[in-house]
Amino acid sequence: MSLKEYRIRQHKNQAMYNECLYDPVLLIQSPGDLPEELVLQKKYTIALQIDNFDLTNERTRIKSLIEGEAGFFLVIAPDKALTGQADWQKIYDIISLCFVSRNYVRELEMPAIAFLHSGPAGATGELQQQLLHGLQRQGWPGIKNWDLYPGLSLKDQITQNRGVPFFISRIDFDESFLLRNFFTRPEYAGEPIIFIEPDPERTRLLEATFSRLCESAINTVPLIRTYLGLYLDQKKDILRLKKDNGVITERLANADSTISVIRTKYKDDYDLLFDWYHKEYEVLPLWYKRFGHIIKVFQGKRTLKSLWSKDKSQSGH
Repeated sequence: MSLKEYRIRQHKNQAMYNECLYDPVLLIQSPGDLPEELVLQKKYTIALQIDNFDLTNERTRIKSLIEGEAGFFLVIAPDKALTGQADWQKIYDIISLCFVSRNYVRELEMPAIAFLHSGPAGATGELQQQLLHGLQRQGWPGIKNWDLYPGLSLKDQITQNRGVPFFISRIDFDESFLLRNFFTRPEYAGEPIIFIEPDPERTRLLEATFSRLCESAINTVPLIRTYLGLYLDQKKDILRLKKDNGVITERLANADSTISVIRTKYKDDYDLLFDWYHKEYEVLPLWYKRFGHIIKVFQGKRTLKSLWSKDKSQSGH
């Protein structure tokens, strides 16, 4: 590798580190309007906590997120928002309104919802499952469920293997902890980290403090920066392939369902169609079929090169 190529790769890794080491998420709890500078940029992802599913109160905030540029997702505290008197249909309508937004956060095409757990599982878990099952009945079969534990520090979340996204409300760790426990786990790279303070400005300052700690830790071991850049590059390719595979799988499933319906509900028409194909088309002379292909070339539906390649391959048989 030449010196120029090495510098280009280092520059690429540096840019990827700054952009993708983690996805900074600001949790907004206050009922007031969202700061316009947050909504109109893509620097941060917004986690909007909803404690009262009253569309009258939430309309302005949800509307600004849908019309803005920042990615966003909903955060729900089941023991506060999903009471026994909750209007479940209204809840489903509000969440579905967010799900259809182009800005809503998805993981492998599944919309994500985060749940705040203030204590051990129990009634809260039952309300959470009731909500998820209700959304599935509303036509959302795949939903990414994120569990958040605000009572745990980052140290506790990592040592207890709570998994991403992590939830940070205070800085109680240093660079050495990040080097030993955070950067040594590549599965954490590029994942959301949710920051929370009483107001948006202090939340941004908390995220900036964490970012500086990460930069300071990385600078002590430059090799980690290189390995993270290469890992994130491969991770991005894998996610793209998984997404493409999901789309193809869904299309194949839809095609199978369509054929199944045709074979059962329209069985007579299905049989007539294939009988006609075998009787009327397969018996045609080869020269007649080739003449039809030539017509398609003049119509612009086929290229001359594709016709030549096919004829050549057939002649080889």
